[in-house]
Amino acid sequence: MFEKIIVAFDASPQSFAALRVALEIAQKFGATVTAVSVVRLPEYAGTLDEVDENIQRARQYYEQPLRQAAFLAAEKGVELKSEVLYGHTGERLVEFAAAAGADLIVTGARGLSGVKRYLLGSVSNHLVNHAPCPVLVIRDKELGT
Repeated sequence: MFEKIIVAFDASPQSFAALRVALEIAQKFGATVTAVSVVRLPEYAGTLDEVDENIQRARQYYEQPLRQAAFLAAEKGVELKSEVLYGHTGERLVEFAAAAGADLIVTGARGLSGVKRYLLGSVSNHLVNHAPCPVLVIRDKELGT
């Protein structure tokens, strides 16, 4: 049923909760999991060096959490790939899922209030409304989301 699962991964506790669920599903169906992290670059950068610095910082930021994710996947015997993309989080995840032929996207819920969701937008809401495949939104009771 599932062969390619995408996890929206920002190294938050919510994304680790989503990863754990994705790994459980992948283990049951023999699927691969791709942890996709999206970095929003500044709209205006003074120089190309600033853009390069932001990209370097993002790669360093995700290095350790992605190693931890790989360890969790190895414990389950699941193949885990990772991608770091740049741009609008929801849009880039939808584009990646379509290009990869994903069967499922798993994402964590932040539990934003109505006002914050309106002002900031919700990645999970964007995915549910625009993704080319089913989206599973994980609410973690321990985190209050």
